[in-house]
Amino acid sequence: MTTMHRVPPEMFRFATEQNADLYTAVLRVFGEANERLETTLGPDGIEERLGFVGLFRALGPDELGRALSQLGKWQLLDVIQNHGADYSTAAEYERGNLQYSLSLSR
Repeated sequence: MTTMHRVPPEMFRFATEQNADLYTAVLRVFGEANERLETTLGPDGIEERLGFVGLFRALGPDELGRALSQLGKWQLLDVIQNHGADYSTAAEYERGNLQYSLSLSR
């Protein structure tokens, strides 16, 4: 007997919520990065690539951070601590310490 796996209803929630354009663009950035065998990206790398996937609007303060956090809550992205990098300020640490990857839990 085979087990049928149902798609969780929240899996595509990113496409219907407010900021769907940003959520979709972030996931496209990861899709294109995976094609180049890049498995993790930091917020700066993600933000640099948003225009390449069609998101041309300016982001508000910490808008990307909130979007990444929400995608993590929906289990579409995994958050990874990057302890190997050097940081000269607390702000650099807060921004650069987190790396993101597409979630494998789904």
